[in-house]
Amino acid sequence: MTELSKQEFKVDSVELSGSNLIEASAGTGKTFSIGILVLRLILEKNLNLPQILMVTFTKAAVAELESRIRKFIREAQAYARQTGTCDDMIARIVDSSIAEIGREEAVNRLRKAKLNLDETVIFTIHSFCQKTLTEFAFETGQLFSAEVIENSAAIVNTAINEYWRQKITILESSHLQLLVSDKISREDLATVVSKALSGKHFVYDKDLDLAEEFKNYFTKREKIDEAEQGFDQLFETSNERDFTKIKQQNPNRTFEPLSNDSVKFRAKLIEKKGTGYVSKLFPTLLDSALNIQESIEEAKESLKDIKCYLYGEAIADTKDYIQKRKQDLNVFTYDDLIQNLAGAVEKDDSGLLKGELQKKYKAVFIDEFQDTDKMQYDIFNGLFGQNNILFYIGDPKQSIYGFRGADIDTYKFAASQVQNSYTMSHNFRSTPNMVAALNSFFKVADNAFCDDKIRYEQVEAGTSLSEMQYQDEPVKNMAQMFVKNNQEIAPAVASEIYHLLSSDYKLEDRKVKPSDIVVLVRTKNQGAEVKAALSKMKIPAVRIDDSKVLQSEEAILISYVLQACLNPDKANINRALLNRLTNSTKADLLTLDDEKELKNFREIKESWLKSGIYASLTLFLKKYSVGSNLLNSADGERALTNLLQIIELLHKAEVDRQLLPAELVSYLQKLIAGAEEEGDEYVQRMESDDDAVKIVTIHSSKGLAYNIVFAPYLDLKDDFNWRRAFVEYKDPENQKYCISQFKTEREIGLYQEQTEQENRRLIYVCLTRTVYKAYVYTTKRGSVEAFLSDPSNCPYIEKQDVKDLSGERYSNEEEKVLRKARKFEGNIQVSWQMLSFSALNKHHQTYPKTQHDLENDYDTFVFEQLTKGNVAGNFLHELFENADFTQNSFHSIIKRVGKGYPSVYKEEQLENYNQLMLEVLQANLSEEKPWCLQQTDKNKMISEMEFFFDINAFTPKEISVLCEKARVDDSRTLEGFMTGFIDLFFEHDGKYYILDWKSNFLGNSLTDYSPERLDEVMTDNNYHLQYLIYTIAVKRYLKMRLPNFNYERDFGGVYYLFLRGCRAGGNTGVFYAKPNKEKIEAMDDLFLAPSVY
Repeated sequence: MTELSKQEFKVDSVELSGSNLIEASAGTGKTFSIGILVLRLILEKNLNLPQILMVTFTKAAVAELESRIRKFIREAQAYARQTGTCDDMIARIVDSSIAEIGREEAVNRLRKAKLNLDETVIFTIHSFCQKTLTEFAFETGQLFSAEVIENSAAIVNTAINEYWRQKITILESSHLQLLVSDKISREDLATVVSKALSGKHFVYDKDLDLAEEFKNYFTKREKIDEAEQGFDQLFETSNERDFTKIKQQNPNRTFEPLSNDSVKFRAKLIEKKGTGYVSKLFPTLLDSALNIQESIEEAKESLKDIKCYLYGEAIADTKDYIQKRKQDLNVFTYDDLIQNLAGAVEKDDSGLLKGELQKKYKAVFIDEFQDTDKMQYDIFNGLFGQNNILFYIGDPKQSIYGFRGADIDTYKFAASQVQNSYTMSHNFRSTPNMVAALNSFFKVADNAFCDDKIRYEQVEAGTSLSEMQYQDEPVKNMAQMFVKNNQEIAPAVASEIYHLLSSDYKLEDRKVKPSDIVVLVRTKNQGAEVKAALSKMKIPAVRIDDSKVLQSEEAILISYVLQACLNPDKANINRALLNRLTNSTKADLLTLDDEKELKNFREIKESWLKSGIYASLTLFLKKYSVGSNLLNSADGERALTNLLQIIELLHKAEVDRQLLPAELVSYLQKLIAGAEEEGDEYVQRMESDDDAVKIVTIHSSKGLAYNIVFAPYLDLKDDFNWRRAFVEYKDPENQKYCISQFKTEREIGLYQEQTEQENRRLIYVCLTRTVYKAYVYTTKRGSVEAFLSDPSNCPYIEKQDVKDLSGERYSNEEEKVLRKARKFEGNIQVSWQMLSFSALNKHHQTYPKTQHDLENDYDTFVFEQLTKGNVAGNFLHELFENADFTQNSFHSIIKRVGKGYPSVYKEEQLENYNQLMLEVLQANLSEEKPWCLQQTDKNKMISEMEFFFDINAFTPKEISVLCEKARVDDSRTLEGFMTGFIDLFFEHDGKYYILDWKSNFLGNSLTDYSPERLDEVMTDNNYHLQYLIYTIAVKRYLKMRLPNFNYERDFGGVYYLFLRGCRAGGNTGVFYAKPNKEKIEAMDDLFLAPSVY
């Protein structure tokens, strides 16, 4: 199918059927349009919100889309009920629906949508894959309760180390020395393997005979050595180096100084081989040198073949290891989620998975479609390409995530497969003159994006925003600033920003503020240069990027402080103090009171040992006035923010990992050295949200708008850096993304072509963020050169001279407005609460404990020596939470967990605790068909499963009517969410169970833990209420996850294990119940009773 001609997209009338592609140029209101289409689906197709699937690229985009949909539905409902106003577009759609289905039905559909707002289905691609794989685990063949990790660097490094040990270190010493001398490294291996795991194809000769190739290489080297000796002999006897006979000046100046050094002379001959006089004056020497050079290049190619083979074999070897390791750990990476779902879709020959998802989702929107790849497209096309309403929304001009695997060719292919293709061509972001400036700028190049299938289409202004003013006159909307070199750029940008802020520039009748301005950069280093230049001129600025805080200067300084605490000698203390944290200089150190400083660091160390890292570093900050020192220095706010974040991270690591001081220092040093940690908490926080210039990478700016844009580094190059170990490109012949060490002419050509295409798209993304004015800085080199023209050809573009105001200092002289807290005048709905078993349970029973003679040492341990109370309970919970039940020895877990519970765990009790775990795990859980927890696979369990479910208005006292054993006296009307943690949720023999660990001390005899006695204890403690709540949570969970869920068939029941009374093979300490279906459904209906409309 060929690509369809594009129709103008009209959001209020486009047909809601079939497969559709919407090309949404920058600023054309893509998110608004999706929100309107969702509203139309609700009103025109009578779809519920949970039947509409939306997938977008980032979590921020998810939040924005969800917010927009909530707003539209609320406004539409208020308008339909004639109790409020709304956007004109929404009003037209609601009026049209009222004319078609009547006001009452329209109000009812919107009311239902509003009630379902919390069930709006908006995912990132990864969260959609994860949700589908877990919800349809049986159809997709996935592990139960697998954990998603952000990256697999630790697993990959382990695999690489194993490969290195088994395959590299066993090579002959001469072979190993050769590879090491050529800088083969584990880091390069890890790079190749990681890229291969993400789907890239590594180019190498799989049929290479490694031993033979090593032999060939050394043979070539021997010949080179012989040829070099021959050259040296020829050099000694050759009359070609008799410079008395050479009259020309150039060869005398270039070669005569080298006439006694054969090696340097030969190198210079190769360097100057294209110079005419060289072949005339030194024909014999040049011929010999060229032969040697040719042999050297052949040897290099042979060595490259060897390295590539080892890299390729590393991929093959480590892939299996990594996959097995992930299975053992029960983890997925984000790439695994996509690959696993794509595999499941491909193998879905019966159509079961496709059928279930098509029943669940009737309409599907794939946002930011230009950033997907073939595998993702195959998922959505395979699942929803037929029988569904499907909209792909994207802009190929904004495809800038090639380094993450985004495949622009997939977009082009999809454009040829859909039933309808549309284009959005009204820009609602920029002023009319800014739109005209962008049209003029991008129309300069005949083929703006170096791609016949991606064209710049003229856009029209969709707003009537007033233009930016200077001295009450409209400014030109794009300034082209020409500089000699990149070193001039950062000071020039800072000077121009100073001029903007200090002169009479206005936006919408107010002065330009720092927060109106963004500087868009390509790299973090560029951002740092601009930030430094702005700081020098006292212009407030913040960098917004993904820099890791533990690789900042402040992390190094904190490591010095910690080392001085551990080993408080003079050298360590001086190193800890000689920096910006204390403002100490070398002269200050010479006059230090050594005894006083030693005492300070010993005091900080004592605080660390007694109260932890947070308290000790807080003490350090206080003793040395670190906060005020930093805030009085350049970029001090950034440094202080980093410092406080690092302290928080170290505190978290100390507590979570139970690290001793020396272990914590080692942990910090590894992260400073580049070891990776997962999670957003390791990304530098923004130091301030005050009025400040923002410095953002172009990639991070995508989807955002800024009033004034500075684009200082658009001289993007397509040159290949030959120092790189590999070249990456997409091969048009096999449609694979490749990584190669060969760097052939064809590979370099493809790299340069594809890099230039992405550079052009980066320029488009950068400049289309602009609302009022853009400043483009250029040296007239690189990709941006294609768009530069005589500014006189466009009334909205100007050439502007670069300013040098670096001696100035910015000061905001406007009076700061004193902000007063607003008075709250609303009503708080006191009936709405976050409820739990603990909140509902007001019954706490105590009962006498019987005293009996203890029968054996184990009874003495569990009934007398094992500590009673919450701390012991937490310790036992954590043991079982971390254990693999199928094992017979739990020594390592007991020791590890025991470190955190010194008041409960004593080393001499190791065997006692091991026996306790075995007694519990081997206790008989069924008289009918005996089985025990030791038979349960770790992959079929979820420990500490948290749940939330919504509850509408109900009276808790009604629970007692439904279940006489569940005692609740509260007669208030409550609503909100029910929450809690289930100690263990697991599957055994096709049924799902709830289990709760209880460390209660009921007495010192097994008769105190008999089934009859436990029933009394359950009632006394109101645990019946607890497991009823848990059962409702699990019922809702399984109903969502299991197609055709049947309570009687699929739910096994509830176990409460009273740990002190459990014995292997026995039933003491074991309480079991399975609430009847009618009771659970009645209680669930009580929670679900509809609120009054």
